[in-house]
Amino acid sequence: MHVTVRDMPPTVPPVRRADGPHLVFFGVDSRRELRRRAAAAARGVRFVPRRAWTEDPGTPRRPLLGGGPPVGLWYWRGTADDFVAQASQVLLHFIHPLIARRLPFCLGFPFGPEVLEPTSLTICTEATLDLEDIGRLLRGAGPPPPAAASRRAASGPRRSAHSSRSTSQSVLRSS
Repeated sequence: MHVTVRDMPPTVPPVRRADGPHLVFFGVDSRRELRRRAAAAARGVRFVPRRAWTEDPGTPRRPLLGGGPPVGLWYWRGTADDFVAQASQVLLHFIHPLIARRLPFCLGFPFGPEVLEPTSLTICTEATLDLEDIGRLLRGAGPPPPAAASRRAASGPRRSAHSSRSTSQSVLRSS
């Protein structure tokens, strides 16, 4: 089904679907190792190292000589504590735009997936909610594609923000 901008309700922004992998690796020791894992998981895809985790990921890059567009490859060099400290900025300025634009990506973390898992809340754990949101978005529970959103709008209100799941192309891997 092809959805055009005029077919969508006015509250749903148009989203272009970029082809390519959505890869997340944990327990990665270096950018070189991440590149090796990415190449093994998505053969024939060209990955381009990117560094900024608190800036907008941009738009898909233009393909070179008729090939597919390169896929951004981001490796977190810091510790899990560093990631926790910057979780709000990473979520708002990097992860949310990356997922909302449905850009292809490859992310690598030196820590395990438990950092992004839901935990019990205590006082002063605001960063925990951001980490949980990052984990949920990377697992593919983010905003539905525009066609699904317009069908849902026609069928009535949602029960809960956490009750619906969308399909995902994400691959979560740990060492």
